[in-house]
Amino acid sequence: EWAIHCVYLLKDFRKQGLSEKLIRAAVQLAQDQGARMISAFPCPREQESTMPDSMRFAGRIDSYLAVGFQIKNSLSDLYQRLELHF
Repeated sequence: EWAIHCVYLLKDFRKQGLSEKLIRAAVQLAQDQGARMISAFPCPREQESTMPDSMRFAGRIDSYLAVGFQIKNSLSDLYQRLELHF
């Protein structure tokens, strides 16, 4: 199983669509290497506004959803499991 654990950008590089581009590149690499599924564990939307930047290292859930990941379940109050199948 392949997984994307961290997508963290310095403040000067945020809000430019770079997270989504990095996720797309990771997905392409995984596909090229024969992956059949990728998991990701971003924090739920409702937690994003209350979490400090240092805890948002997993990336924003909207970036993953834009690439085609689907929400599978909540692992805790802080993270959700997403999957992308090929």
